[in-house]
Amino acid sequence: MAATTFLIQMTNASKSYRNGFKDSATVGALKIQWGQDVCTSDGLQTFNFPSSFHSACYAVVITSSLPNARSGLPVVLREKGRFGVDRDGGIDGPYPFYWIAIGDASATPESGSFLLPADEDVAPWLLWGDLVSNLDGDQSFTTSRALPAGASAIVLNTTLANLRSALPATSFDGAGRSLRVNRNNDINGSVGFSYLALGGAATGAPNSASAAVAHFAQAGFKIQWGRSRSTSDYEELFMLPEAFADMNFAVVTALNTSGHRAGLALSRPVNPRSFIVDRAGGDIDGQRDFYWIAVGR
Repeated sequence: MAATTFLIQMTNASKSYRNGFKDSATVGALKIQWGQDVCTSDGLQTFNFPSSFHSACYAVVITSSLPNARSGLPVVLREKGRFGVDRDGGIDGPYPFYWIAIGDASATPESGSFLLPADEDVAPWLLWGDLVSNLDGDQSFTTSRALPAGASAIVLNTTLANLRSALPATSFDGAGRSLRVNRNNDINGSVGFSYLALGGAATGAPNSASAAVAHFAQAGFKIQWGRSRSTSDYEELFMLPEAFADMNFAVVTALNTSGHRAGLALSRPVNPRSFIVDRAGGDIDGQRDFYWIAVGR
């Protein structure tokens, strides 16, 4: 299946455009979908998947692709054919974002984990789930299963409408099934969130302690993931373990820190072998580690 592409118009005055796209692949009983779209209004706004899931969408994670943006986008609706966001009213104008979604491709019950049958000898596990943050300070959660040795990454997305803050993944121990969140004190009450995690090195691939790639030749796509460090308020390029086949790939991120309310925004990539972080200066300072997951052909 080839990606569906379209233009995202940012402003009427500047005639600025971005490459919107949607793509989908099936591996075993799981379907993975990804793309870049744009949120243009307050209130519930829905986005159709390029291909419907069999019965349910298990998780959707989002990262802004607007340079210097700090606001998160809550995913308040997950259906087999679409997802919906409900952004904070303080966000104005077009707000482009990358997204990755997973769900069932056949009549297989949700379990919260799936062994991805990659081309490598050691296949990675994909984990997902829905959790609730209800206090400031450190709060610990248990993920759906233990991940094997190798590089691991986790990305979080809030599900509470009108929430502008993102949630940081303060610490993540895939092998120990441990996720710790320390949210910003501006967040009050209970906040639901989804997570998507990957782990397990793929034998023969260019893996390291901080990044990995898994290939799915029959399905025609690959997944890459890792942990990196942002050190600048300006555009900062990060190399992927491997190049994607084209520019229609999605990257989602989560800060690996405590107390931050800003998400880690991306800018337009310049080639299929890298992604560019362009974080919100003033909201994110100094050296900040982050997790990332990328999907493409």
